[in-house]
Amino acid sequence: IDQLMDDLTSADGLGYTETQAYNAIYSGGLSIYTTQNLTIQGICDDELNNDDNFPSKTTWDLDYALTVTRADEAQTQENYSVGNVKQYNGVDSKYLYSSKEEAYQHIEAFKASIAQEGDTYDEYVNLAPQPQASVCIIDQSNGHIKAMVGGRGEKTTNRGLNRAYGTTRQAGSCFKILAVYAPALDSAGKTLADVEVDEPYYYQSNPDKQVHNWWGDSYRGAVTLRKAIEQSMNVIAVKVINEISVSLGYEYVEKFGITTLSKDKDMVESLALGGVSHGVYNYELTAAYAAIANGGVYNKPILYTKVLDHDGNVLIDNTKNESKTIIKDTTAALLTLAMEDVVTKGTAAPYAQLENMPAAGKSGTTSDNKDLWFAGYTPYYTCSIWMGYDNNQSLSDTSWYYHVRIWSNIMDRINSALGLAYKDFTMPSSLVRRTICTETGLLALSDECPSMTEWFAPGTYPTET
Repeated sequence: IDQLMDDLTSADGLGYTETQAYNAIYSGGLSIYTTQNLTIQGICDDELNNDDNFPSKTTWDLDYALTVTRADEAQTQENYSVGNVKQYNGVDSKYLYSSKEEAYQHIEAFKASIAQEGDTYDEYVNLAPQPQASVCIIDQSNGHIKAMVGGRGEKTTNRGLNRAYGTTRQAGSCFKILAVYAPALDSAGKTLADVEVDEPYYYQSNPDKQVHNWWGDSYRGAVTLRKAIEQSMNVIAVKVINEISVSLGYEYVEKFGITTLSKDKDMVESLALGGVSHGVYNYELTAAYAAIANGGVYNKPILYTKVLDHDGNVLIDNTKNESKTIIKDTTAALLTLAMEDVVTKGTAAPYAQLENMPAAGKSGTTSDNKDLWFAGYTPYYTCSIWMGYDNNQSLSDTSWYYHVRIWSNIMDRINSALGLAYKDFTMPSSLVRRTICTETGLLALSDECPSMTEWFAPGTYPTET
């Protein structure tokens, strides 16, 4: 409904007023053809509403509003919020309730403290289980959103809070692929075999501020870019974005369809680590990774394919969706190869590995475990999951893999329920293989180098030993 309201009222669309669009949707007899797959949607709903999939005992976040109309001659009205309830009961503003019963006890105690004879109440109560999560699944071949879950718990309001479409969160290391490694491989002459040194490093814009790896202040020396992606190394990501230029990284994030960036605030080195001022929408991050899964072709994420009026005339035709090439097919393939390592032996292993399908993806964790992400894909579908607390509390250090496990549960069930045959990722025939030295990135000498076989885009492979 939100997407359709935007499309009906846009200047380059039908140009409806808000009132006209609302009336058309709710009482105009429209036929709206959605992209939703009910089987996939049901699987996502099941997994996000299974309490066993979450890292700790469920707690409850209270959203509350109360309007009291007094029985005096002026019919005086007084308004109260959740802050009044918590303050009266002597708990912190970020306090989470251990049960629904405890929350209602606090509400009733507060109401009793302000009650007067003859009062009437207009009350809104919503209890959301915590920690929360959101999921979006896109068919990368066309941009169709097949399923979306805006949060766990019982749906109590119409068009309520949708954490997958309507709210933003910091994406952490998921941005490394979009802001650093995609532009580095695509237009800055870098390869997966290029070697950078993991060592003490400071932001160039702030020489007093050190870049810390997620595991602390230890360093791994010379590593290839493939290894840096696999292990989500912060120092290497910031080094590389400085080498290719922050402005190029910013340009690529916008190419990937992320609309929440601010040029004044986000064209900075911390863009490499997902440190952006307004966070990211889940569905936009999913569409960005879907472009990599789709060989570098970005499809605008859509929730419906067409809209007919009550006489059957076409009002909006989304069947020819907006599509554009944003990175080379070789770049997309190289990123996929590196992100397969993330799944099999990197930061998402072994929890993101699927039973009978290859998968590639990238984990993302923000400071103090406030946001946990995994954006990944198979040859069929791209899925992003976010987990965190609505009030921005930190998750425990042992919570980091739960969201990845939900991701793999969803993808395995989709493969099984839809009977999807095993299929490898498609690699462009123009890619070239060379055996390289992992300490230098140059061609390996036969018995003298720690070596591996690496893939290269045409004309980018090393020629020296």
